Amino acid sequence: MKNFAEKYNSCKEKLKTAKPLGIHGKDYLTVASRHSIFMEYFNGSCSIDSNIIDNLCDKDRVAVKVIITIGDNKFSGLALERFDSSFINKTSALENAETSALGRALASFGLHGSKYANYEEVANAKLNQNKKPITKKAPTTKPVFKDPNEFVNAFKKIITTESKNAKNQKFFEDKIQPYLSKYEGDLSQLESHSKTLHEKLQQHYTDSKATINNRK
Repeated sequence: MKNFAEKYNSCKEKLKTAKPLGIHGKDYLTVASRHSIFMEYFNGSCSIDSNIIDNLCDKDRVAVKVIITIGDNKFSGLALERFDSSFINKTSALENAETSALGRALASFGLHGSKYANYEEVANAKLNQNKKPITKKAPTTKPVFKDPNEFVNAFKKIITTESKNAKNQKFFEDKIQPYLSKYEGDLSQLESHSKTLHEKLQQHYTDSKATINNRK
């Protein structure tokens, strides 16, 4: 049985060989990939606990703390997500907060990677950059897409395809994130153009996650 130092060094070396996710010409490592490497060496000798931070939560946001415990050593990560910050957060802010908190806990442990940033962190930062309060009003500009229904149907096909190929919910979310980043402008326009269509697309995303969970 390897001791802590040997396992730790093995994790760091394995991280260097992990396949990054290419987004807009840059490479990122997902939390899922770092967590998989961590569990490869520490499964059975660690505990990972996540808890909602009640005093930081309200109707607009949710906060989570994750603690990784290995013997007497503890590594923690915190994350706060707003429900209105992105398409996914409208239905999955809690899951995203937990994922980000886990990513930070893993980074505290040392599995952050010297070459690659964490994709979820970068994606959320991009979506929240210069975010201003949303004022609901009729759109004054033409949507990015030519036909709202055509865009919704195309995006639903993407969600359906990725959910069928996903081995678990986290894998599915990792695959969907790049599309959300790529079509961020279209999704924002869709919400302004037709709240009903936007909600239908969100519901399809939520239903697809439920289908994945039911396959277990």
